[in-house]
Amino acid sequence: MSKPTTPHLWEPEHPYYCAAGNFFKVGYHDNYPTWGDFIATAASWDLDMDLLFRWDWRKPDAGVIGTLSLYFIRQRKGYNYSLSVPVHPDEEPEVRAYLQVRLDHLVAMWAPLAVATDAGAS
Repeated sequence: MSKPTTPHLWEPEHPYYCAAGNFFKVGYHDNYPTWGDFIATAASWDLDMDLLFRWDWRKPDAGVIGTLSLYFIRQRKGYNYSLSVPVHPDEEPEVRAYLQVRLDHLVAMWAPLAVATDAGAS
């Protein structure tokens, strides 16, 4: 039996777009020169204070470098912000690991609802 393969992070197309920055205030979108530069900056970010709610990886048809866009909400401040960073397909394992930690955090946040839903189904 073969193990199902997960799509590359640049393959899924989300059904709707997310605007860069913040509609109500300019200056809430950053551009990082490399994935390494972003990770060095974001290493101390808090999972709750910088809650990642979306990502998009746009891979150009003719190039090998794509653009990863990340969308966050600063919950205590009540504003969203975003960033973009060029990424190479070889960096996919690092990007996937970064995203997985944030997904696990979101799933844990929503777990009480999932437990209630599972209990109601039986």
